[in-house]
Amino acid sequence: MDLLLKIIRDYLFIAFGACAVAVSIELILAPNELVGGGVFSLAIIISFITDISLWIPILLLNTLMAAYSLLYFHPEFILKTAFGILCMTGAMFYFQGASAVTDSDVLILIYGGVILGTGIGLVIKGGGALGIEMLAMVFAKRFNIRISAFLLTVNGITLLILVWMISLEKAMFSVALLYVSSKTIDFVIDGSRHERSLFIISRIPEKVSSALIEELNLRLTYLYGQGGYTKENRKIIYCITNRVLYNRVCALVSDIDPKAIIEANYVYETIGTEAQKLPSKKHLKKGK
Repeated sequence: MDLLLKIIRDYLFIAFGACAVAVSIELILAPNELVGGGVFSLAIIISFITDISLWIPILLLNTLMAAYSLLYFHPEFILKTAFGILCMTGAMFYFQGASAVTDSDVLILIYGGVILGTGIGLVIKGGGALGIEMLAMVFAKRFNIRISAFLLTVNGITLLILVWMISLEKAMFSVALLYVSSKTIDFVIDGSRHERSLFIISRIPEKVSSALIEELNLRLTYLYGQGGYTKENRKIIYCITNRVLYNRVCALVSDIDPKAIIEANYVYETIGTEAQKLPSKKHLKKGK
């Protein structure tokens, strides 16, 4: 049952995301001669040159990339990607010919970028992909080329074409749009709740750890290290906390040991977060 619900959730993410991408392109970006990066940029340029409906080059380009990706990726990924392509092109066919919902530069930048980024993020979160991301993953797997470098190169080429065909101003605006959409993609995929992993080096680790457990209810792990200069053996406290508690942890540690060293790193995913929760004090007293 859980597997079925996950499958349904994934396909709903892909369907809603693909439709959001279509809305952004057909109702905001393309009518205002702006590009959203990758395949969408190439399709808009082809449509601009040939005067054919935008959904046609998008369908053809995405289908070719999905077929090529089939040689390198699991059929489930290709199936989800194909479903996303069909949903996106179907929605674009429905909205073709519609007038732009706005010609305000500010609204185009905000809503165009956010809707496009949300759509792509939902598709990726559902386990699929749209556009040039598929080809980027293939190149990363086959030629060891970083996905970000590949996407940057392709987007740079399409923006240069846009400068040549339309105007420098449109290309500059598209760069800002790409930035907004990329940040939105990160937000949709990773969420706003970024945990932080902390390494705490203190001369009184037991006192620090006791305070963190008693006052903030954190679960801690001791790592054992040795000072490179002093050669002293030390306990290093390791824990994961959210950004709400982060400042409280730093303040508490500094109050107990002003000379303590705290190293913090962002953690974008934590598997098994239930393990971080402490049992109640009642259970601890019973030895459970």
